[in-house]
Amino acid sequence: MFWKDAIKLIIKNPIVGYGGEAFLYLHQSVQDIYYMSAETHSYPLQILLENGIIGILAYTCILGYYIIFIIKQKEKEIIDIGVILTLGILILHSAMDFEMTYMYIIFQFFILLSSPLLGALF
Repeated sequence: MFWKDAIKLIIKNPIVGYGGEAFLYLHQSVQDIYYMSAETHSYPLQILLENGIIGILAYTCILGYYIIFIIKQKEKEIIDIGVILTLGILILHSAMDFEMTYMYIIFQFFILLSSPLLGALF
């Protein structure tokens, strides 16, 4: 139900989206039955709704760059594999839930992203 209503909204403004907390304020305009929710319960769908195709492309490019960077490193460390697996699980889980809206999860997410990049610099 959340996803269906989010997709209805995305279709109306697909390029740049509606901005922060769009689902909270706009879902009532497309819902078939009454419910209250601040989230789409899918982080990629939330990004698409709030930031449009431009935002989801930026998100995908950052993750793609990160994975390519790790793969191209000459020195493979077990920690890098663990970081990639952890990020993968977090991204897959956030596709079906809303934990990426919590600030501490976002903070951990970016720490995980930065760890191999910082390790390559030093």
